[in-house]
Amino acid sequence: MGGRWISKPLRSRLLARRNHARKLTGNWLHFCRQMVIIAPAMRCLARLLCAVLVLGLSSGPAPAATPVALELVLAVDASSSVDEKEYELQVAGYVRAFRDAEVIAAIESLHPAAIAVTYVEWSDRWQQIQSVAWTHVTDTASATAFAASIVKQANMLQGTGTAIGTAIAYSATLFDGNGYNGLRRVIDVSADDRYNSGSHPSVARDRAVAKNITVNALAVDDSGALAEYFHKNVIGGPDAFVMTANSFSDFAVTLKKKLLRELEALGPVSQVHRPPRTP
Repeated sequence: MGGRWISKPLRSRLLARRNHARKLTGNWLHFCRQMVIIAPAMRCLARLLCAVLVLGLSSGPAPAATPVALELVLAVDASSSVDEKEYELQVAGYVRAFRDAEVIAAIESLHPAAIAVTYVEWSDRWQQIQSVAWTHVTDTASATAFAASIVKQANMLQGTGTAIGTAIAYSATLFDGNGYNGLRRVIDVSADDRYNSGSHPSVARDRAVAKNITVNALAVDDSGALAEYFHKNVIGGPDAFVMTANSFSDFAVTLKKKLLRELEALGPVSQVHRPPRTP
C-alpha cells in the first residue's frame, strides 16, 4: 500500500541506487570468482620468483675485474666548433695512434696487464655517446682491432655547444662496473674551444679527481690561450698535463706524444702505485 505514495522522482532515484548496488555487488562477485580462478597461477608465479631469487643469491660472487695498468677514456670533441674536415682529422689521429708501432710497444711493455680503453664522443650538455665500448688492448692485434672499431663507430654528433664539464662527468661514470681494475684511471679530453654549455669543467674535474681519476687534455689552438684555460679549469689529478696541437693537421702527431707520455709514465706494472679507490 505504502509504495503508491512514493513520488515518481523518488522512485526513480531509489531504483537507480538499487541498480547501482546490484552492479557493485555483481562486480565484487565477479572479482572474487576471478581471484579463485587465478589464485593458483599467482601462487605458482610467486614460487617461481622466489626460486629465481634464491638461485641468484646462491650463484656466487660476480667475476673478478680484470687487472690492468691503465683504464683510459678518450673523450673526443664532436661539437659544432669542429667542422667535418677537422673531425675526420681528429678521428684519423686516434686510429693512427692505435696502429702506431711505438704506441703498441708502449702498451705491450705493460703486458699482461696492459690497458683498457674506451672511445667517447661529446658535444652539448645532453650529447655524449660511448662509441666504442671498453676494450682490453694488450698487443698489436687488439690495438688494431680497437682502431678498426673507431673507424666503424665514430659518429659526428654536430651538437651546438661545447660541454666539457658534462663530458668529464659522463666519462667518470664509465669506470664503474666496466669489468677492469686499473692501477690508474685517466680521462683524456680533446677540444678546440672553451666550455659554453653544461656544468663548469672545474666542478666535474674536482669530482673526478676525488674519485682518483686523472683528467688530461689536448688543446687544439695556436695561441696558447686554450692550453692555459685547460690548465686552470680542466686538468687535475696526479701528473695531469695539457698538450697542444696548433691545428687539427697536427692532431695525430700531438696525440701520439700524449699517449706515449701517459703510457711510459706508468713504467712496469710492478712499480706502479695503486691509489685507493673511493666509492
